[in-house]
Amino acid sequence: MHTRINFKKIGIWLLQFLQVQLFLTLFSLPILVHWGLPISVMTVIGNLIFAPGIFVFLFCASLIFFTELFHIPNSLLVGMLEIITYWWKTIVSYGTSSWLIGFKKPSLIILVLMPLTACVCMRLKIIKTLYARVIALSLALLIFIVYMMILAYTNQGYWHVPCGKGHVTIIRTHNSTTVVDSGDLKYLKSPASWIEYSLVPWLNKTCGSCKIHNYICLHPSIRSINAITLCAQSTTIDHVYLPHWHGQQKGLARSYVEMKKVLSMNGTLLARISSDELHEGCIDIFPQINVIKTRGIHYPVVKIRAQVNEDEVEICSDPKIKSQKPSNN
Repeated sequence: MHTRINFKKIGIWLLQFLQVQLFLTLFSLPILVHWGLPISVMTVIGNLIFAPGIFVFLFCASLIFFTELFHIPNSLLVGMLEIITYWWKTIVSYGTSSWLIGFKKPSLIILVLMPLTACVCMRLKIIKTLYARVIALSLALLIFIVYMMILAYTNQGYWHVPCGKGHVTIIRTHNSTTVVDSGDLKYLKSPASWIEYSLVPWLNKTCGSCKIHNYICLHPSIRSINAITLCAQSTTIDHVYLPHWHGQQKGLARSYVEMKKVLSMNGTLLARISSDELHEGCIDIFPQINVIKTRGIHYPVVKIRAQVNEDEVEICSDPKIKSQKPSNN
């Protein structure tokens, strides 16, 4: 009898915990979406595990502080804290960026409706029981998420995101996102900050996901290659396209090796642009017979063509040079 009562209490506690998590998620979702911040699919499970973990960690750390203050032996407490920290880091290490979900920013009316709906689900007299409130909050959250996913799926276009002295071009076609670096990333003093706080949030708000299907770098340089490495560490990239260069530039080979290592670990495919045309979905990459020479290296001029709705987007690494396809000889 006592076992059944305990299980019932545990079940009620879990439902109450789930209710709080659903309410907070629905209430805070407009803020996250507005700032282009993703949410984790493991939020509920993570909070369920780490809430007691944080309590134990802080309690143990506080005991160590006071024992040090009063010169009381605390080797046992220090050992316990080390064990807690070890397991904490072990569990956190299993987290991946694939758990994060971004959403396209809807209209202001929809953003305002989210917290209002959360409050209505909690205060409406018709929804009296704990089970009913959990179901109502779950359905409301599901409806808003599906709506924003539909917005992202139907969104197509191309944009110029300000970056350094120029911009980075984003092409969105057939639920696929392509980032084209025309060489302006190399002028940034801190590419990591721009990627983390400008590019990734922009992708979430506009494309509904920070995942990059194609990353095309038109001008290889140390900073451009380091930017690819940082981007691969911040989000998921399916394919990276990089011109094949000849010659030597101090530090370039080292950056390239580090980039290949990170891309390989993340399962990203690397393709070098040399003389053959490359086609990936609606993106066509045409190397030209002309070359660009800079700082001890030279590489082919690259032209990119994409069909976005009824518009044809063309990007060339050197706009002054007319498009010419290389011969196969």
